[in-house]
Amino acid sequence: MTSPVTWPRVSRWNSAFPQAWITGLLISFLVPPLLSGCAWRQAGNQADFDGRYSAGNYQEAAAFAARRGGGGYNEGTSLLWTLQRASALQAAGDHQEAIRLFDTTEAFFRVYDEEGALSRWLSTTGALITNDASRPYRGTLYDAIMVNSYKALGFLALGEPANARVELNRARDRQRRAVDAFSEQIRAEQRALAESGSETPEADMGATLSRAHDALDEEYEQLSRWSVYPDYVNPLATWLEGLFLMTRAEAPGDFERAAQALERASGMVPGNPWVRADYQWAEDLAAGRRRHAGLPRTVWVLYEKGLGPVKVERRIQVPVALRHSGTTTIYTGFAYPVLRYRLGVSSPLQLESGREEDVSTELLSSMEAVVSTEFSYELPRIVTRAVAASVTRTLLQYQLRRRFGDFAGFLGLIYQLVGTQADTRIWSSLPREFAIARSGWTQGEPVQLRFNGESHALELPDNRFVMVWVRQPSVAADPLIEVIPLSAD
Repeated sequence: MTSPVTWPRVSRWNSAFPQAWITGLLISFLVPPLLSGCAWRQAGNQADFDGRYSAGNYQEAAAFAARRGGGGYNEGTSLLWTLQRASALQAAGDHQEAIRLFDTTEAFFRVYDEEGALSRWLSTTGALITNDASRPYRGTLYDAIMVNSYKALGFLALGEPANARVELNRARDRQRRAVDAFSEQIRAEQRALAESGSETPEADMGATLSRAHDALDEEYEQLSRWSVYPDYVNPLATWLEGLFLMTRAEAPGDFERAAQALERASGMVPGNPWVRADYQWAEDLAAGRRRHAGLPRTVWVLYEKGLGPVKVERRIQVPVALRHSGTTTIYTGFAYPVLRYRLGVSSPLQLESGREEDVSTELLSSMEAVVSTEFSYELPRIVTRAVAASVTRTLLQYQLRRRFGDFAGFLGLIYQLVGTQADTRIWSSLPREFAIARSGWTQGEPVQLRFNGESHALELPDNRFVMVWVRQPSVAADPLIEVIPLSAD
């Protein structure tokens, strides 16, 4: 946090009006970036996009995202809107364009991953002067992992397993490096907070932050119940890798790697019988107890349903812990984001193959849990930045009014009000959850999918292993159903 301005003694000639004018000029440089990241505008754009996407109007949603900067990695474009546009196009079945856009998001992630300590210091310091909403959207670790997972699914749908293998390897590597990457981000922000003057002559920042965090104990407690997966690991990516390696084993050791991945996935969702059955197959193949050619025809259903959480703004007032006793108590207001969980498609999908009893999908990956886990680690730092910035603005307004009168204080109030905004940006087209089912099937006989009061008959290709990918963000949207051959035969 930047230290408050130390105002010099002024002469009779250079008194209230010139000083207020200079102050107004300074604030005029700070207010535009705050307005450019205005939370209400961000929330309005997201609501417009979400309305189109949840209704199943994917092409309209993609066009809306393109107008907001979803054009890939170029000057003036946005990582967030590129993610939104890519996922909308993929939901519309345009895998080629979706993969192209997801490819460009890798450039954003690479730049943010490789930026030096100075860039991170400047970014954090800038947030203390303005707010988080005015910074470029840098994405989350789960964003990057989902990009690789979606690209892998897109390549499988296009019949390009070699490219799918590359993306699954990248997803595994990202999950492996996630803890170290996040720890480095924390260290960089801590250095920036320490070096930018987090303590001021007027306020005890540590005591003020303690009061703010105490006021949010209930918020932290609600988030703690979501930490059900290992840090920054998404069971979807791990299961996809294992399933791919088991059904399309080509390289030496693929069965062993498949067993390792599916064992991890099964450990994360111990109640899912289908992941456990996949692991048992892979373990038998790796140990030589089964032959790959002897595995029966099998269909897996990947059911992507509902919509994940969004962020909304909350505001709270806390007293500033002043260093000088007897001084009038000053309160500062700060804004912070909280997650709002959306209702969605809740009924399981029933799979009827004619070979076995009907089976139902079981939870594979709760994106509510994935998002909430990472957000629970982020929120304390978000609150720290928000409080530090709010105290800076509050003390500036107080000093302006006390030294230069009501007009200067009014200018400081404008700066404070405009700057008190929470960053509510989030990749809102991610689903609420992924669920899976599996069953044997007979060539030439259709399989039936029943969900949300409808039945869909599917003819499967002449392929031993098949995935049926079903996407439905809401009951109002028509489901997208794609049949993807998994094996080479």
